Amino acid sequence: MAKKKRSQQTPEKTEPKSDSATVDKESHAAPARQKGVNERMALRDYVLMNVYFDVFCLVQLILVRLFLRETRGMYFFFGMLMIGFLLVSIFDYLYEKAYAKEKNVPSASS
Repeated sequence: MAKKKRSQQTPEKTEPKSDSATVDKESHAAPARQKGVNERMALRDYVLMNVYFDVFCLVQLILVRLFLRETRGMYFFFGMLMIGFLLVSIFDYLYEKAYAKEKNVPSASS
């Protein structure tokens, strides 16, 4: 009976399970990610992103006005968000263009 208690108290040493399933998933997912790295976004895509973001900001501003009835500082806040997003989009477009020229990556528009 003492042996039975001792065997129950000592945990069995098990080998750590290999993460071969997760490694397989990662190895199959990696090429999919690599495809997007070589493709550039066209200027049209940046314009559409900015239009979507501006519409999102305007909807948020309307919702703030409807539910909180407070607009002090909201026009400035959402205006700065839109301008900031536009500046970052311009910078990203120029960076991608310079990177493609350096690496001779085909553009999305051609």
